[in-house]
Amino acid sequence: MTISGNIEAFTGAWPGKGSLLGLDLGERSLGIAGSDASNLLATPIRTLSRRKVSTDFPELERLLALRDATGFVLGWPVSMDGREGPRCKATRRYAGILVERFVLPVLLWDERLSSFAAEELYEEITGRRPPQGERIDHFAAAHILQEALDALRRARA
Repeated sequence: MTISGNIEAFTGAWPGKGSLLGLDLGERSLGIAGSDASNLLATPIRTLSRRKVSTDFPELERLLALRDATGFVLGWPVSMDGREGPRCKATRRYAGILVERFVLPVLLWDERLSSFAAEELYEEITGRRPPQGERIDHFAAAHILQEALDALRRARA
């Protein structure tokens, strides 16, 4: 399986059917979102607290099976000027572990401004601002996944 930063390479490795899981990787949390079966809409699922990579696996395995998922979209934390920093290195390592563990393709997707978009999405869905300190990384994962789904749809057209 592959880790890719572009749509063309990802679609070459992805079967094109089955849903996708979107992930927003943080040092202490993992936001998870999922697409519907037709890959039109991303939905926030949950935010996991995490201490090490292996603690993510049981929930990811459960969601992959539950949603018949066939790939991952992982937020790619480039800086605002597009440069890759230390978080990109950690994210690429995590992507490698996902590919090795689940044998599914991973699309690295630019996550710039996803936290801001997550707050807007949270407010749109709930009708209120997120409470101070509440983890809404699953909303950021939904934003990242939705952008990738839209790009996949455009690439297929």
